Amino acid sequence: MVVQGDCCDEADFNKPSELTFRFLSGGCAEDDNSQVPIGKASCNGGVTGPGPYSYTAADGNNVFQTGTISLGDVFTIIDGGSQLPNPTTISIDGGQEIIEIHTSCSAPLIPGERYGSLELLSMVDGDGTECGDPCPDPILTGNTEQCLENTANFSLAFPEAGVSYVWDFGLDASPAGYTGQTPPPVTYSSIGWKEISVTQDGTCEKTLTIYVGECSCPVPIINYDPVCETLSTTFSTADLGDDYEYEWNFGAGATPATATGMGPHMVTYSVLGSATVTLDIERTCPPPIVPSGDCCEAGDPVEMSFIYVGTNIY
Repeated sequence: MVVQGDCCDEADFNKPSELTFRFLSGGCAEDDNSQVPIGKASCNGGVTGPGPYSYTAADGNNVFQTGTISLGDVFTIIDGGSQLPNPTTISIDGGQEIIEIHTSCSAPLIPGERYGSLELLSMVDGDGTECGDPCPDPILTGNTEQCLENTANFSLAFPEAGVSYVWDFGLDASPAGYTGQTPPPVTYSSIGWKEISVTQDGTCEKTLTIYVGECSCPVPIINYDPVCETLSTTFSTADLGDDYEYEWNFGAGATPATATGMGPHMVTYSVLGSATVTLDIERTCPPPIVPSGDCCEAGDPVEMSFIYVGTNIY
């Protein structure tokens, strides 16, 4: 999780009445927070397995909450009053790990920091003001525009060890899903909007919407009849579908010199020699075409050179 600012520095945030944690195991070796250097928090012992473990939350000897946690579980400590007792002590697995947290806001409370096996996610004060994110965000990334003929790649910027990530890659995806931190490349068999989702230990779903479109560039083909001087011939190309534009240049001595559209175009040449016929095809970019890079270009114009042999052009 991305470490955020100190909730106790927020002008509208009072002392917390709730603290939400995620259990990541690892024990006190993972302790990394802003309270320890100033002597406001402590951690002793440690659990290193996936659980399940029992836990208690207490004000001194007064236990006010009990429960069971396993690796990746998100849980909230609540005393029921306007603020949590200071300090609040959390004991895991019958005292195998004991965490003491200062809650009076005279010491920092920063979402994303570790208190032993626990990651602090968020908190709520007695007025209901929230700080942090009770649903940890691993930052799901990927290209929001995707070509149908290419593979799509998705990743997590901030995955957490011990968390189970379950992916769904959306309609007509192959593979359809995956479990783990690093998913394989994905291909799609249809165009359109796709919603990619990842859940964390069965909760806290994060989504990304992408558009899959046609980006392939067709190779223009020039069809023509044998050419003789002063006699007309025809040039044409295949119909590639909607949204394509065809621009012709028939070279030196041609009448007409240029044309647009698929054809057929009737052309005559007035002089002996050689002529280079150029066909440039481009595609406009309304959906479902993805307007990225050169996907709407047909590439370099096709050129065909016709060499005069006597009075004939081949």
